[in-house]
Amino acid sequence: MVTFFFHPNITTPGGVQSLIINISKALFKRDIKIKLIDTKDGIIYRELKTNNVTFEFLDYNDDKTRDSVDENDILVSFGEFQRDYAYFRNKNLRYVFWSVFHDALITKFNLRVSIKYEKYSKNNFISRFFTSKLVNLFSDKKSLIVMEEAHFDLYKRYNSKFKNINYSTVLIPINIDKKIDRDIISEDEINIAYIGREESWKILPFIHLLEELINLNLPKKIKIHLFSDNCSAYFDYIKSSDIHLPNHICIETYDNYNAKSIKKILSSNVDILFAMGTSLLEGASIGIPTVILDAFDKKINFEYKYRWLHDEDGYSLGLPIWIWPNKRGGSLMSILEQIYKNNGFKEISDKSYLYAKKYHDIDKIVDDFFTSVHQTELKLKDLYWVYRVLTIKYSIQKNIKKIFT
Repeated sequence: MVTFFFHPNITTPGGVQSLIINISKALFKRDIKIKLIDTKDGIIYRELKTNNVTFEFLDYNDDKTRDSVDENDILVSFGEFQRDYAYFRNKNLRYVFWSVFHDALITKFNLRVSIKYEKYSKNNFISRFFTSKLVNLFSDKKSLIVMEEAHFDLYKRYNSKFKNINYSTVLIPINIDKKIDRDIISEDEINIAYIGREESWKILPFIHLLEELINLNLPKKIKIHLFSDNCSAYFDYIKSSDIHLPNHICIETYDNYNAKSIKKILSSNVDILFAMGTSLLEGASIGIPTVILDAFDKKINFEYKYRWLHDEDGYSLGLPIWIWPNKRGGSLMSILEQIYKNNGFKEISDKSYLYAKKYHDIDKIVDDFFTSVHQTELKLKDLYWVYRVLTIKYSIQKNIKKIFT
């Protein structure tokens, strides 16, 4: 049985949470049950219960959970190798790694310690050695799944030997709903949306977008619909960045959103969605023109380029610019002109919707997921050495921080 084990007790929406929820719903429709390791306060548990999805619940805080899995179970992991191994105490269960975070593997073994805003150090030789060993293990045991081809290109940049690695591609799935049937909301107003959690690498792209909108000084009102688990954090960044909103720009906030509420607001109030990850698909799945924003780790000092989701290569849903700076796309003004000046709303709406339906329709992807997961030959006990290496790494980091604190 497929067993999902992410971060228990997460109460806010997120890409991986949505991923697990959508896959679980689709498997349930096929009369395939799953196991979920979570807590009753977790958003995954609550969403599946709300949608009347039948599943076997394993309470993370219950010691009996460790004995509720066996060799017939397949643990779907998202990169918490040390925690997974420690939690199940070398259980003989099958294991598959779904790589949904771009740097989940290539930074896993880096020894980094934050000292006065600097990172010491990447330890590239050590990191590459253990990363290569782990990726090759995944490849040999048919247990590596990536969420986009562009993602694996990143691995190949990191290590040219990864070109011959065996892996499965399972794109992020979403429910494709009825397409919107309208034109732009108003000739005199720009209506855009941004979706992002309270994470600095999601807030910083929004701050950059906001600054660009202000600098364009457009002769139209601009309404920004901001969806987040903590919108006040965004305003804290606005304040700390000394940004003053002009009279023609307003931000409408939506806290504690879910997919259903997002789509309802997007369908009637928004002309363009800016986002990254699964959030992009919330708009594209109903035909909202959708623009990719990449993850920022700091304020940028170069001309950032925007690109439509339907023009992207390798099914990318956004890349971390500190690893892979984007050099394709166009200016923000060119994006807005395609919608508001050149009457291209309906054309781009169609392209966004058809892209989502062709590549991310859950009814197609769930079969790829089921096939890929069940071919794994990796056992959790094969990761003992990973557990030991990471335990030593975290111990070193902890001691170094003590010395410098």
